[in-house]
Amino acid sequence: MNIPSTQTHTDDSKLRDFTYGVKDLAQRSVDTMSESALAAQRRLGHYASATGRYVTEQPLRSALIAAVVGAAVAGLIIALRHNRHPHH
Repeated sequence: MNIPSTQTHTDDSKLRDFTYGVKDLAQRSVDTMSESALAAQRRLGHYASATGRYVTEQPLRSALIAAVVGAAVAGLIIALRHNRHPHH
């Protein structure tokens, strides 16, 4: 089978364009993920600082909140385990 030279050139161009498009899309995706990760890291740092200030300014209230959240999580875990393994 003899393919005309112009057809081969057109197919090569399409393949090259497709390859460049995929590489560009992959690079933009990596850049977007990097930017998102950096923004999330900044927000987390901001929240950590705010939490640290709150604990410093309100130590008793912070301890009470932590105790209530801990008890709620423990109660949820116990309830989930109980539902998963009911007594006969």
